[in-house]
Amino acid sequence: KVVTFVDDCYANKIKIIPPDVNRGQYRFTVDEDNEIVYGIGAIKGVGAAAIESIVNERESGPYRNLYDFCNRIDLKKANRRVLEALIKAGAMDSFGQSRSVLNASLEEAVRSAEQRTRDEAQGQNDLFGGPTSGADDTTEIQYAQVRDWSEEHKLMCEKETLGLFLTGHPIDRFLKELKLFTHGRLKSVQPTGRGQNIIIAGLVMGIRLTRTKSGGHIAILTLDDQTGRLEAMLYTEAYEQFSQLLVKDKILVLEGDVSYDDYNDGLKMTVRNAMDMPGARERFSKGIQIDVEQQQIDGEFAEQLSRSLEPYRDGDCPIHLTYRNSEAMGELQFPPHWCISPTDDLLDRLTNLPGCTNVSVKYR
Repeated sequence: KVVTFVDDCYANKIKIIPPDVNRGQYRFTVDEDNEIVYGIGAIKGVGAAAIESIVNERESGPYRNLYDFCNRIDLKKANRRVLEALIKAGAMDSFGQSRSVLNASLEEAVRSAEQRTRDEAQGQNDLFGGPTSGADDTTEIQYAQVRDWSEEHKLMCEKETLGLFLTGHPIDRFLKELKLFTHGRLKSVQPTGRGQNIIIAGLVMGIRLTRTKSGGHIAILTLDDQTGRLEAMLYTEAYEQFSQLLVKDKILVLEGDVSYDDYNDGLKMTVRNAMDMPGARERFSKGIQIDVEQQQIDGEFAEQLSRSLEPYRDGDCPIHLTYRNSEAMGELQFPPHWCISPTDDLLDRLTNLPGCTNVSVKYR
């Protein structure tokens, strides 16, 4: 029901404020700007008792940070599992720290709050009547130093706790690439003539399998790209060829013809070819472009680059490298036996390699 409700809001251009421990109630509410504030009760794993504790204590003032939050709420009602769900859902984003930092700091914040409770129970207060612990003083907070979650991981955590992607869509990071070889977004898909294929892309929201009379399989995918949804059919031959790619919450690029389905009163695609993003890059791109600045590398760069590429040398995507210094520029194309599989992990690894000023997929 929540997913349908949120979809209706987006369709009617009604803004939804993400869940927030400093604003949300148990149920969805409407604020003074006629914007809908996400109900904290819609977060999986967060019960009514925990929310009551959060909302009641908030009357004493907004929560300033993770440590202040843990110090003030009833940790018997809102345990670590509840707090983890709140972080993953984005309900603590207002504290000004990334979700990965909040998640990594949670254990220490809870430990500090529990110690504070024990100290107060034992009467260990300072001369002015306050507790000895200064954990809620922002000047003393030591957050964990960790890398931010990837956008994909952040969105998957939202899906885990909210049942939907709220602050973005997994396809967003690929849109610039997809527009170079697909035929547009799902909302613009129209029926094609028989045998006339188009290429589309989307997130696999659901997979249904049925058996044919001969014992084969037919897969029915529900594809979503945030602008629309489309059913895609893989009949026995296509299913046997591409079944390893059919994974829920995976971005797929599909090629096939589209027709009107009288039974479902909508469009459906008959899939002839299926690719994941690395496969689509291998088919449609000219290769991976790596730009290197001489001033930013050291004598170990070549070895570091080789080690980064080695695990991915099982593909068909060529590598082009441009090397610049203050006086000249040179271009190098790696030999064919260095062709790689252009996965997101490899692109991220190359982007973070010292000296690489640009890493991109170049299309025809």
